[in-house]
Amino acid sequence: MYMFRKIEKTDNDTKIIADLIQKSFSSFPWYENLSKEECLKRILNDFKRTEFFGYLLYAKGNAIAANWIDQISVKQITEQRGKNLADFVKNLNITNVWWGRDLVVHPDYQMNGIGTKIRSYVLKYFRLTNCGEYIFTRMRQDNLGSIKICEKLGYSKTGILVPSSQILGLFHEYYFLKL
Repeated sequence: MYMFRKIEKTDNDTKIIADLIQKSFSSFPWYENLSKEECLKRILNDFKRTEFFGYLLYAKGNAIAANWIDQISVKQITEQRGKNLADFVKNLNITNVWWGRDLVVHPDYQMNGIGTKIRSYVLKYFRLTNCGEYIFTRMRQDNLGSIKICEKLGYSKTGILVPSSQILGLFHEYYFLKL
């Protein structure tokens, strides 16, 4: 039996999410050796973002996944993601834009539909409680599981690619979902 719980900006949730980040990024396709401090810094930075919103997913009393989004301005998109994506957003003539941040699943639960389950839940709850027009995110080309999840949930490719900072020759592609 699974249980969803809204993420709270508490020390406890910070530690839970940092642990999930560390474990999920240590496995395929990332294989990153992130320190606990790096993971804590990452989630604390995300907690500072405008309109942070997300959920944890539990199984057998343990947190096994997390997914979160936040509101982002065109100016922030330009600064963080580049002019090409900002122009794409401007061409859609939208102002209420959200960014899909991390989707992290404990390695023991990957490839079992957990990513789809939590991302679907976050989107469903978000649609019921917010007035966002679009959610944008980005996927690295070799992250086939996350790409499959996004495509299954109706995300579309923007056609905008940016080089991966982790692996030479790999790219991230931006995706968007009209709500």
